[in-house]
Amino acid sequence: MIYALIETSLTMSLIIALVLVFHHFFGDKYAAKWRYYIWFAVLIGLLLPFRPDFEHPLAIKTPVASESVLEAPTTNVSEVVSKEIVATTPSQETTTSDVWSLPVIIFSIWLVGFIVFLAYNVWKHYRFLHMIRRWSNSVTDKAILTIFEKRKKSNGSRVKAYRYTYVRI
Repeated sequence: MIYALIETSLTMSLIIALVLVFHHFFGDKYAAKWRYYIWFAVLIGLLLPFRPDFEHPLAIKTPVASESVLEAPTTNVSEVVSKEIVATTPSQETTTSDVWSLPVIIFSIWLVGFIVFLAYNVWKHYRFLHMIRRWSNSVTDKAILTIFEKRKKSNGSRVKAYRYTYVRI
């Protein structure tokens, strides 16, 4: 599992480098909407570190019984069913050392780091929004609002934008 994570991380690093080169040369020719879509696809690729296996996409895998039970026919149906269940269930001989192998430990460390990183960035974002709301004033000057609306229409933006001035800048 950890090897798949490393392979995916390296692949996504290469894709990010290609996207950066693409934006450097062709970024001005495409609308900001498409650049956001491209980065959103990269973000999804980073958040989902595992990819499906497409070696045999149409093949159906059927479980193979480990042992087959052949007995003479009996009249007691519950006895036959219980023998088949016992014969086809896997053995329960798992040890605790198999659960905490090196890849599982590395993956657990990665997962904890990812959760801490995500929580920290979400917290910083909400602190930033709180600071902006606390220390900013709404724009009331008609000339500034007119210029803002003209720019918004010329860019083709339909997104509702909040018009505030920040006192500390």
